[in-house]
Amino acid sequence: WYAQQLGTYAAYVASSGVARNSAYEPETIEAFMIHERKRGVSDSTIQARFRALRAFFKWQTRRTKRGGESFDNPLDYIDLPSVAKKKPKVASVANLKRLIASIASEDFRDIRDKFTVRLLWSTGVRVGEACKLELCDIDMANGFLMVRDGKGGKDRICPFDESFKTAYLEYLLNRPSTECARLLLTCGGKTKDFSAGLLPNGVRQMLRRRCDEAGIALINPHSIRHLYAIERLNNGMQLSAVSAAMGHSSVSFTASHYARWMSSGLRREYDNATRNLST
Repeated sequence: WYAQQLGTYAAYVASSGVARNSAYEPETIEAFMIHERKRGVSDSTIQARFRALRAFFKWQTRRTKRGGESFDNPLDYIDLPSVAKKKPKVASVANLKRLIASIASEDFRDIRDKFTVRLLWSTGVRVGEACKLELCDIDMANGFLMVRDGKGGKDRICPFDESFKTAYLEYLLNRPSTECARLLLTCGGKTKDFSAGLLPNGVRQMLRRRCDEAGIALINPHSIRHLYAIERLNNGMQLSAVSAAMGHSSVSFTASHYARWMSSGLRREYDNATRNLST
């Protein structure tokens, strides 16, 4: 990710014809940000470019200090580009139900695809985390799955509900015999067997195909994760518990992303608190 962001800046410097030393000037970096905005790059991506440059220049500051030299960090003179807060793109409950209902149970591919949707919806795991799950990570007795080496290299447990258990048992009974330990298996491909785990792009392609067949707008995996968070928060699950289950770096991160859209939960809490007050 850092290489991609820094590579974009390096390409800009090379194409703009400025001297190499000018790459360390605040004016050049500001011109790059303006250039990116003019070519339609989103505010969040521009901020990402800035953050990558900031990390690089911090590293260079430490390296030059170690050598007894001084380095004038150009980003000390530039403010972090702002990004307007937007409501996260949330999957529609009606569309998710329609999607699951539209998938038959004629073969293993159908059952796997339904289970994959239910897995994302019931646990809120990232699509990359879902694809790394192994059979041994599912604890049916206690109703948890183990996410190993999630974002930030952290392990965590995620609870799941009865609908997940039903879908998982159906999936497990129809899962082909294979030495592959991954929970989600590919179907066919070049090998025409089930010896490999499903990859995140495979999940996205599956959702694209299944949404087309169901006649609904495309549902991306992360919008299902957003729905998971908002549903739980609106139904009384503590913010700290949601944050832990989703593997967020902090509770404040969860709050900044979702607290503004906890409307139904806020309404219920307010009504409960004021029901017996005199008017």
